[in-house]
Amino acid sequence: MTAQSRNIPTKLSPIKVDHKQTDLFVIQSLGVSSRLVKTRALAFACSAVFLAGCASTSPSAQHTPDISPAVRSLRWLDTADPQSDLSSALARGDRRFIGVGGYTVVTPGVEHSLASRYGIRYLAGTTDSILGSEHARLQHLAMSYAERYNKLLFERLKQ
Repeated sequence: MTAQSRNIPTKLSPIKVDHKQTDLFVIQSLGVSSRLVKTRALAFACSAVFLAGCASTSPSAQHTPDISPAVRSLRWLDTADPQSDLSSALARGDRRFIGVGGYTVVTPGVEHSLASRYGIRYLAGTTDSILGSEHARLQHLAMSYAERYNKLLFERLKQ
C-alpha cells in the first residue's frame, strides 16, 4: 500500500492551532470546567497579590500604625500634669476617675467599684491592641497618668 492509497499527504503544510480551543479541549478532557479553572486562577492571582503586599519589609511600612488616630489622641500625655488636670476637672465639677482601655476598662490606682460610683472618663486611644512602639509607649504613659490622677482624686474625695 502506498501513501496515496491510504490518503496520507506527501507534502507537509503548516498547521494553524487555536490555542484557546486546544487548552479548552485539554481542560475538558480532564473533567474540569473552564469556569472552575478561571475561578481558581483568579483566586491564585488575588492571593499572590495579597501575600506580596504583606511581605513589605520597609521601615516605613512597619511604622505606619504609629501615626494612627489612637496615637494622635494620646500625644497630649507627653506634657500632661495629673495634678493640674485634676484641679481643672474639680473646678468644673467633674469628679470622674480615669479609665484606661484594655481587655476591659481599668481604673489604675483605685478599685473599679469605687470609680464606678463617681463615673469613669475613658482615655480615647487606649486599648489592648498595641499598634506599634509609639502606641505602646503612650499606652504605658496613659496607665501611669491615670494611676497618679486617680490616686490624687481619691485623696481629695476622702477630705
